[in-house]
Amino acid sequence: MRSLRYGSGRASHPHPETARNIATIEPFAHPRAKPGRNEPCWCGSGIKFKKCHRDMAPVAPLAERVPWLWRKAFGFVATTGITGRKHVVEVAVARAGDTDDPKAIDAAFADPLTIDLVLTEGGALADFLDAVGEVLPADERQLVATWLDVHRSVHELIETDPGAPVVVRDLRTGDLLTLTGTAFPQAARPGQLICAHVVPDVLRHEGDTGQEVGHQIVGGVFEVPDGAQQSLLEVLDSARTQRRGSPIAAWLAKLERSPNVP
Repeated sequence: MRSLRYGSGRASHPHPETARNIATIEPFAHPRAKPGRNEPCWCGSGIKFKKCHRDMAPVAPLAERVPWLWRKAFGFVATTGITGRKHVVEVAVARAGDTDDPKAIDAAFADPLTIDLVLTEGGALADFLDAVGEVLPADERQLVATWLDVHRSVHELIETDPGAPVVVRDLRTGDLLTLTGTAFPQAARPGQLICAHVVPDVLRHEGDTGQEVGHQIVGGVFEVPDGAQQSLLEVLDSARTQRRGSPIAAWLAKLERSPNVP
């Protein structure tokens, strides 16, 4: 069981993770074409462009910037010095399970779940916000702040119809969440259990009680066998309390080595 993973090159091709970073960032590297005066504003307000952001350069709606924002945090881990690198190594070794296998170690470092665990359970996301929050756009800064209170959990897939938003149930809270920006493999089915970090992708402002809040999955995702959910929830809670991602990585590595439910 492996984690679920969600450009053109010249003669020398970039590392696959670098290529994914480029593909994610590229849409935001060029300004969008301005809509017509009477067309809906690019910000998603529903107001005509001439009465909303007429004098501002188009910016992608916040929900569309979520993957780009996560990539910014992803890249921050590489600049956190020796402490950050030690956390990455600790999680990668736990993720590999067998430290005598160089291929397993390489795969663990390349797995998006490794950096994800350093960012979330390891606390690097809060460090990212402290270090660069002042230079982030205000809405991105506020959105990341809301993510700090979101716990990784086990989710049951409730609705997986092709072409429709995926709906999941958080087994820890019982909440139903609509995933507005997440694509799932065609093999995804109702009742399937996944472990994921599901975060809101819009800001709810005071008085917006009727506003529908969409959610997206950021970071690594892996399938959870039926019967293992309670064991994993306990590990997730413990890892967050300890501010360490390695217990989750080790749990997954053990599960991949053994057909038995932990």
